[in-house]
Amino acid sequence: SGEKKERKKNRQRNRKHGGPPAIKLHIGNLSYQTLPSRLFDYFAMRYGRESVIECHIPTERESGKSRGFGFVTLSEGVALRILAENAPHEIDGRVVKLAESNTSVQARAGQK
Repeated sequence: SGEKKERKKNRQRNRKHGGPPAIKLHIGNLSYQTLPSRLFDYFAMRYGRESVIECHIPTERESGKSRGFGFVTLSEGVALRILAENAPHEIDGRVVKLAESNTSVQARAGQK
């Protein structure tokens, strides 16, 4: 079981340091009907599948319904470009608000 712990530790280490620099964006004002796969498709179509690392939409524990916001982790260069563009993004008929998440994969001091 010590070996199992070591393997898990290595996996976490690889996850943290193995991939390219990434930034997590907070996507606000999502439709309650939007699914993580739709979020992925939206960003993949515009910025390339290889740029989209992860998509997540938190749900209410009891009902399983969307909480109306989500997170998209993108490669650092693409995320910075999206934030700099400050262009409107419409997903499922709603204009969404994009901002760097305060739980960003790579927290950068001085930028909010």
